[in-house]
This record gives sequence, structure tokens and C-alpha cells, in this order.
Amino acid sequence: MPRRQAVKAPPAPPRARLGPRPLPLHLGIAALTWSSSLGALPHSKTGSPPWNPALARAAAALEADLEKLEPDAVIAAAAAAGRRRMLALLSGIQAYRAHPYRRDLTDPPELWHQGWAR
Repeated sequence: MPRRQAVKAPPAPPRARLGPRPLPLHLGIAALTWSSSLGALPHSKTGSPPWNPALARAAAALEADLEKLEPDAVIAAAAAAGRRRMLALLSGIQAYRAHPYRRDLTDPPELWHQGWAR
């Protein structure tokens, strides 16, 4: 029976600042928060979702203010605000990743590896 040779792990990838972790979670929460505002707009005039009694006065004032506006303009403004916020988030993540600071940590001893996982 031929003897199996030990498989050598590939070299470790260069250390990079990947961004807030877990990055997909941060991006997903931000996108859902801002896009859900667009989904809630049509319900703002019908009194749905039911308002917290403590916020009823503020909700009535918001509803009165929305009555004065053109619905398409409100939707366009909400969509533009969402885009601005997403671009600001992405710009912040890009600035974080480009920052020169790097932690100077030594790798802990390797107990196991398979491919890139260790």
C-alpha cells in the first residue's frame, strides 16, 4: 500500500482589514431598514400599522403632514434618502478598510488545518 504524503497547507492569505464583522449582516440590516421605509409609506395614511398609544399624537401630526405632500414625491424622497444612507455606509466601510492601522498579533499555534481552514 503506497504511503500517503502529508498535504501542505497553502500559504496564509495576506492580512487585510475586511470591514465590520460580519459584514454581510451589517449590509443586510442597513439595506432592509432603509428599504422597509418605502414599504411602510403606503400604510402611513391608513393608520396601519397600529401606533403605540404614546406616539398617537406624533403619528397624527405625521399623517397630517403627509396629506399635504404628493405621494410620488414622498416615495422619491424616501428612496433618495435610502440611497444616500447606503452610499454613506459603503463609504465608511471603504474608509475603514483603507485605514493604515493594523493590529500586530502573532498567529496562535495551529492545531489542525485542511485547505485554507485552520
